[in-house]
Amino acid sequence: MRWKNERGFTLVEILASLTILGIVFISFMTIFPQMVNVNDRTGTKLDTMNVAKKLLNEIRDSEGDLPSSYVLVNYDDSKKEVYYKVEREGYQIALTCLPRDETSPMCSKTITEKASNVTDLYKIHIQVTQQDKLISETFGYAKLK
Repeated sequence: MRWKNERGFTLVEILASLTILGIVFISFMTIFPQMVNVNDRTGTKLDTMNVAKKLLNEIRDSEGDLPSSYVLVNYDDSKKEVYYKVEREGYQIALTCLPRDETSPMCSKTITEKASNVTDLYKIHIQVTQQDKLISETFGYAKLK
């Protein structure tokens, strides 16, 4: 017996469409955990960048006298490099203070001009780590004593 106007789906068609829908759904579900991981890493990166910028501003505002929370790790007299460590907001921060490169355009003044009115700036390299993994770094210039 056949009906003249058959307008329904067969069992095979319904099973095939459910299988295809399941495959598409599973592929989308694997993307969401990856997006959460990327968002977490981006948030952590922004946090550490803000911590580094705050630290650089704190160094600039201290007018050369670093707070006692900065632990002097090493001083290389031959290169005039100073290494500090400090911990802030759960992050370990390493500061490297280097004298400016005398060949850079910022240091193009003559010796007499430098001696009379120019403060010697140090290039500050700030590295923010957590559990020995580098998360972010920034550079800046500051006056140090």
